[in-house]
Amino acid sequence: MPINLQSLDAENPESLRKLQRLVLTWIRRPLNSKDRIRKRAEDGKSMEALAQEVFAPSRTMTSLERLEVYNQQYWFKMLEAFYQDFSGLSYLIGKRRFRKLLEAYLEKYPPRSARLGDIGSELEAFLKENPDFLGATIQEAAIDMVRLERALFRAIDAPAYPPLSSRDIMEVKPEALRISLQPHMSLLELQFAIEDFLLSGLDKSGMGTSEKGIVDRRKHPVKKLKRPFALERQKHWVVVHRFRNVPYIKPVEYPVFCFLSLLDKGHTLYEACEAFETSKEKGEENFSELELLQRAQEFMVLGWFCRYRENVL
Repeated sequence: MPINLQSLDAENPESLRKLQRLVLTWIRRPLNSKDRIRKRAEDGKSMEALAQEVFAPSRTMTSLERLEVYNQQYWFKMLEAFYQDFSGLSYLIGKRRFRKLLEAYLEKYPPRSARLGDIGSELEAFLKENPDFLGATIQEAAIDMVRLERALFRAIDAPAYPPLSSRDIMEVKPEALRISLQPHMSLLELQFAIEDFLLSGLDKSGMGTSEKGIVDRRKHPVKKLKRPFALERQKHWVVVHRFRNVPYIKPVEYPVFCFLSLLDKGHTLYEACEAFETSKEKGEENFSELELLQRAQEFMVLGWFCRYRENVL
């Protein structure tokens, strides 16, 4: 609803709140194609005239130029943060579509946290809510990429709890034992070989796939390759985790994925093992209980298991 600026009382707290919200909407409006403030407001009014009612000119800048500084700094910071955290997505869909995506996303989900790392937390939801935004196939791949990139940074930033020991497991009966996965772990079901696509870009950009290479994307986003990597549809399951302060993407069989998912949801060890038999019918048919035990021992070495905690993050 339009606000009559002349009716606002500088001594009235509610008037000041209305003015703050109004200026914030101006600052959050996307820049034009030349990265300058738009000349017209949503209702068609002149932004220059509106700015003159709120901002006093300085010795070197007009009222509109003062407002433009805030408008530009907001968008430059948002764009920088997104290009850093989702450079793989930018590489996948192209910078032009990437920017349009961000503008539409931030209009629906403006920042609500002081942490720049949180501003993309609803990006997956936005893509699912707008299935035609990028086109069917690329949309599915983009969702995979968003999930993978967020999982990689979670692997770097999230805490780790003391790993579970063999004694901890032996002391409790399987039907009562609940195990949590480390907070830095993410279990992903992917529809495309998106990690190969992402890592090929990291390799050819010279950044590599180590923790340093992944973190360096915050400074130097992945560049578009002259010959695009062939993106293949391939349903598979991966665990993104951290080991000795380095993030990894580990492929796992479907029964193992189901087993870990049940533990992550709070099911007991007995329930997870019982469901293992059912999951074999949909995935690796020849995957045996012995192989599951071997995987579990490997996961113990990797430190994936910790004492059960509700709402770990």
